Amino acid sequence: MQRMKIKSLTFTSLPKGFTLIELVFVFSIIALLTISSIAAFTAFNKAQVLQGAVTDVGTMFNTAKSRSLSQVKPSSCGTQTLQAYRVSITIATSQYQLSVVCGTNAYVVESKTLPSGVTFVAGSATQINYAVSSGTVSTPGTVTINGNGSNKVITISKTGSISIQ
Repeated sequence: MQRMKIKSLTFTSLPKGFTLIELVFVFSIIALLTISSIAAFTAFNKAQVLQGAVTDVGTMFNTAKSRSLSQVKPSSCGTQTLQAYRVSITIATSQYQLSVVCGTNAYVVESKTLPSGVTFVAGSATQINYAVSSGTVSTPGTVTINGNGSNKVITISKTGSISIQ
């Protein structure tokens, strides 16, 4: 019986680098991760814009209550009797303002507009008056704010307290 010698194969030069298919695969995965990250960030940003707007409107309600309790009378009232502080909402223009009611006149103290893409929902209370010294509200109500498909509701109670849902 004769033995056969098998010559061992050795590769002295292995190919270096990546194939085109490997590169395309890796860049495809990177592109998919980037796109999903951008989409998640955009959704998060829109939610934060809505939450910021709701917080600003809520702050204006709290400011009206605070000023009515402390009976701060601005110089614009002159000698007229301080009656109330009022938060007014204009649904069509997405504006809201804080006013002081002196005698039979109302004077604007501060005015703001909701950010782009955020609006007041029809049916929201358009005027909340905080009585001087008690901070109570004669007509409680709700204000609904919509932004990018989500709604947030601010509820103003008879005692002037607000809650956000």
